[in-house]
Amino acid sequence: MKCDICKAVISETHLCWRCLQQQKTVFDQLEQLGMNVPHDDRFYPYRSTFDYESYFDKSDLPDAGEKSVWVARHVPCSVSVCSNVPNFEQPKCFINTSPQRLVHDKTQYLETFADAAFEVLKEKCQYIFDQLEQEKKQHQAVKGRFISYLQDHIVIGFNSSSYDIPLVKAHLLEYVLHKIKFVILKGKGFTRLTTA
Repeated sequence: MKCDICKAVISETHLCWRCLQQQKTVFDQLEQLGMNVPHDDRFYPYRSTFDYESYFDKSDLPDAGEKSVWVARHVPCSVSVCSNVPNFEQPKCFINTSPQRLVHDKTQYLETFADAAFEVLKEKCQYIFDQLEQEKKQHQAVKGRFISYLQDHIVIGFNSSSYDIPLVKAHLLEYVLHKIKFVILKGKGFTRLTTA
């Protein structure tokens, strides 16, 4: 079977730019059902950010290679997180000698932000849920997609695909591997990681 848009053979992972541009957003789908969502309500208003700090550990370094010499290993020692989600607007810093614990604490806290943002947005968008409930069976797929949109909390890191994520990648993957929905890689770095 071939894609009607780009004529490529369709597979489970079929994604091309022309096809993605043709896909309807959840707001397009709501509009098709006669529900006009105001322009300002179509943008996700909340985001979070994080930043790791590390120290140089000069103990137990690998042997020098033919073209390299190990001077120190970067070891994460703290992570700060902040968001613009109501009641979570103050930065919080986690300090720990265990990289696993830092990843766990940061990820748990980010999930708290996401849950709080979802509750605020769910209340703000109650009028959409009320309209979707009127014809339950026909609108369940769109309702599910809208809920998924509200639950996708944006987390932004600065230079994180080059430094922060590689610094804790092994521990991060331990924590989120079973939750990953979507990944965009650039070289060996994550530029986008979506979890369930």
